[in-house]
Amino acid sequence: MTKNEKDEISRLRNEVEALKKELLLKEAENEKLKKVNDDIFSSTSWKITKPLRILSNKK
Repeated sequence: MTKNEKDEISRLRNEVEALKKELLLKEAENEKLKKVNDDIFSSTSWKITKPLRILSNKK
């Protein structure tokens, strides 16, 4: 294996590791946003305003 091939493999491994870290961060952010969304949809104000949202969507 040539030095260029070893360097390319090393570069690609580093890129894979960076992408794995980015994926983990995105997954954590996604979970956080899902929780926020769930909190909104389960809130009393969301439930109370449901009829208004239904009426406004019919227009």
